Amino acid sequence: VGGLAGITGAYFAGLFPSTGDPHHMAERVTAPFVNAILLPLFLGSIGLQVDITVLNLQQWYIAGLIFILAIISKLLGCYLAAKCSNLSGRRDKNDWKLIEVYLFGSSMVARGEVGLVIATILRGAYLIDAESYVLCVVVIILTTIATPIMLSYGFSFLENENRNIHHKINIGKFQTIGIHHMFSIISRIL
Repeated sequence: VGGLAGITGAYFAGLFPSTGDPHHMAERVTAPFVNAILLPLFLGSIGLQVDITVLNLQQWYIAGLIFILAIISKLLGCYLAAKCSNLSGRRDKNDWKLIEVYLFGSSMVARGEVGLVIATILRGAYLIDAESYVLCVVVIILTTIATPIMLSYGFSFLENENRNIHHKINIGKFQTIGIHHMFSIISRIL
């Protein structure tokens, strides 16, 4: 429906082999090729389709408003989820702290490649006009730029707050987080 079956199929094509690959060997083999060739090619093709001169001043204000709403919605969603988790009593004395909620929320702000793929599919199907497409791409780029900035502020605050105290962020007991680990964490919390 709407051309999204390709995205879903690609997701599952990557998900199923990863469950049988605990050492992430497939990711290590394909990541250099994807990062060096496919990702720049994809992002370059998106950039060739964008003409920011089609946006007027009012549309730039709309882009700024959507950008702010994107940040607030992710932070608010993580805050509400953490409050519900803290109220459930499952975590005992390890309640989610506000800085942890901020770090998780700010890491979710970026829209990334999936948002670009969806916007491109909608533009190719003529479901959105050129102005809306450029507006989507601008907001995706702004949120992608904002995420590492927000994370750096959060981690520096965490570092300054706990200089003498060893602090562990509640991401589980894994050195690296893969898809299998994330599903384990989510299913254990639920």
